[in-house]
Amino acid sequence: MKITTPCNALVLACLFLAGSLGLARAADGSIGYFDTVKNDPFPETGKEYYLRHNIMYERDAWDSTNYWRGTLAAVNTKVRLLGLGGRKLVVQLADEGVIINVSVSRHTKQPLNELARALLAPKPVPVEKYSAEMQEAIKAGMPKTGMTKEQVVIARGYPPAHKTPSLKSSSWLYWNSKFVTHRFAFTDDVLTAARGVE
Repeated sequence: MKITTPCNALVLACLFLAGSLGLARAADGSIGYFDTVKNDPFPETGKEYYLRHNIMYERDAWDSTNYWRGTLAAVNTKVRLLGLGGRKLVVQLADEGVIINVSVSRHTKQPLNELARALLAPKPVPVEKYSAEMQEAIKAGMPKTGMTKEQVVIARGYPPAHKTPSLKSSSWLYWNSKFVTHRFAFTDDVLTAARGVE
């Protein structure tokens, strides 16, 4: 007969709590997303790429502040880089033909070429390596508790750097619009709480 010691009971209680909070989803593991962004070459005008994370564009424009309203262009959408210079880049969605003007916000605190590399990938992001549940949430642009930081970025894009200067922070601040913000809280790099997130 197996006896459960207080120590074992505590471990079981912690595992149950982690599961109920969604922490167990971290088992999906990393696909090396952030390292790939750093190591890929800078995008070049005239070439085709894939969106590295979801964006929401409005009136054929997307601001790198990353407001979350308008039309969703999902991760791995094929695009052509039409222009890159000054404080903006221009991409065309391959299937729809929609041209999106991407403006570099001062809140991004990122040079244009680095923003382009963070947005455009030379090959598809391997989201199929995640669980079916996380793939579905990512493709819908719906962050959820239990996501790792890289999964949140793929689903929602990067938080503006003026309020989230480091992705190592346990708290990220996103803007849905100029007046509506959402704070995302992480524990051990796993999303544990955010307003409007299940």
